[in-house]
Amino acid sequence: MAEAESEGKEYRFKYRKVKTPWGTISRPYGTIFLKDSKGEWMPFFPLIDSGADFILMPKSTCEILGYQLKDGKKGEIKGISCKITAYLHRIDAKIGEKVLSEAAVLFAEKETPILLGREDVFSAFQILFKQKDSEICFKAEE
Repeated sequence: MAEAESEGKEYRFKYRKVKTPWGTISRPYGTIFLKDSKGEWMPFFPLIDSGADFILMPKSTCEILGYQLKDGKKGEIKGISCKITAYLHRIDAKIGEKVLSEAAVLFAEKETPILLGREDVFSAFQILFKQKDSEICFKAEE
């Protein structure tokens, strides 16, 4: 679970240590809340990925939130080695106290990692990856 420290409207998340076949590395994970179909906020802990276009969630998350996967706009996303069918939904999201109204969230037909991509998120914050300190800072734009 990523922990956020709040300084005014700045949110800091610590990197997580992850074992790989090539050794242990640190990855930037954060906390995002998505509003479910009943209007309740649910927390998720995505990898913060500046190379990802959208917030990406697996199909199971769509079901947990109470949405119908195929009610979204169907499309394909392409990764390094595969194509995945996904459905675009517009869902309220928030990081800290900053609400992102109708954020673009893709729900993949397959199980995928949870990613926090750029669309609707990076424009709402100044984001600083502090690799040396194993920390990422989100400062809300006014």
